[in-house]
Parts: sequence; C-alpha cells; structure tokens
Amino acid sequence: MPTAKNPKIPGYFLVPKAIFSCGFLRDFIKARDVRGLLGLLDLINGLYREPKRKGKWLKRKKITLFNKYKQSKQVFNKWLQRVFYGKNSLIQVEQELEGLYELKFIDKVYRERKHDAKFEQFQASSHNTLSSLLRSSSVHYTNDDLQDMQFACKQEIITPMYYAVESNENAMSTVKAVMADILSVSVREIERQTGNIQVLGAYFRKTLRLQTKRILQEEQSLRYLIASSYKDAHWDVPEQFQ
Repeated sequence: MPTAKNPKIPGYFLVPKAIFSCGFLRDFIKARDVRGLLGLLDLINGLYREPKRKGKWLKRKKITLFNKYKQSKQVFNKWLQRVFYGKNSLIQVEQELEGLYELKFIDKVYRERKHDAKFEQFQASSHNTLSSLLRSSSVHYTNDDLQDMQFACKQEIITPMYYAVESNENAMSTVKAVMADILSVSVREIERQTGNIQVLGAYFRKTLRLQTKRILQEEQSLRYLIASSYKDAHWDVPEQFQ
C-alpha cells in the first residue's frame, strides 16, 4: 500500500471482496495475461476511489485504456470483452459514447454495511471538529475541498482510531483528545502553507499522516493498540502507526 517513502504504489488492496470470490480473475490467470491483470487492477482502483469520493460514474477514454494496456488492438478488444462484458464481470458499462466509457461496479460487489451508530457519531464529531477548525482559520476552501478533506480524515485517522476504541472502550477519551490535536496542528500547517498548495485535499492527507506519526510518538499505548488491531486483522500496519 502507499507509504510516505513510496507513495506511488497503487492501493490495490482496497478492492471489494467479491472480486476474489467469483470467477472474475480466473480468465486473466488462465491466459497468463499479466498486463491485462494489471490494467484491470488499475481500473478497479479507480472504480473504488473516484465514485466513492464524488458519487459519480467512473469515466475512461477507450484510447487511454488502449495506450496504458500496450497490446495489439486484437488483444485489447479481447480484454475489453472480459472486463466489461464477460460472464463473470463485476463492472457495469452505463454507456459508451464516442470512445468514452462510463463505468461502475455492479450491485453484487457491495455488501451492505452494518449500521454502527457509535461509529457514525464518532465520525460526525470528528467532521464537526474539522469544519469548526477550518471556519475559524484563514484557509480558503470549497465544498469539494471540504469533502476531500473529510474523506482523507476518515481514511487516515477516524477509522484507524475507531479500531482502538473497538479494542478498548476506555481509550475513547484519549482517542478524541489525540484526534483533536492532529486536526488542529494539521489545519495550522495548511494555514502556514497558504499559496503553496496545489491540491488542498492531497496536501491535507499528507499532513495528517505526518502529524499523526509525530503526535503518536508520545502516545505509545494508543499507537500500540491501533497497530495491534491491524495485525489482528492480518493487515499491514500503516507507517504512522508503527
């Protein structure tokens, strides 16, 4: 997964379980189509990330896919048939218009998430803290910027911190205090860099990771609790929680 040292590694691990539990990958493996499999994973990565953030269909140009795949037209067309129209395909084509595809996962990919009222409350509290800090700051941001920052906040600190609370409910007060510190110093860092930030959401995500790592150096018990939660689930522990 992406790390501070190697941020260019695609997050291919963030894909629906259904991808592996059906026969979607079987044809690629049988054909030993390594490039096709990598192209599929790249597409899955986009399908996971972009619609989740923006609530829209994923748009991809046919010529862009062809250039990335780097195979003959005949092989590429077979790849399109497997990916978009194959019997086991989990990708739905809304429309193909003038070489532009609009794509999304089919419904069976998604498993209904159990409603966790405590998590929703925990997340709402964190988002409210972030919004309050931004409103009282000199940071200029749009609604899209705010959504990007909230999404980064959920991935980088809200969900990992909630793992700690699930492991030990007594950690809640410490978690809330630490999260408030991380958000506060991150917003201040953005204020200091005003005018030098090209993509606010991406810079905020990077800042969250750096500040999380720095602050958790002094909160060893919490860092250990979060790391243990990842290990118990057999996941790689993100660098900021190691």
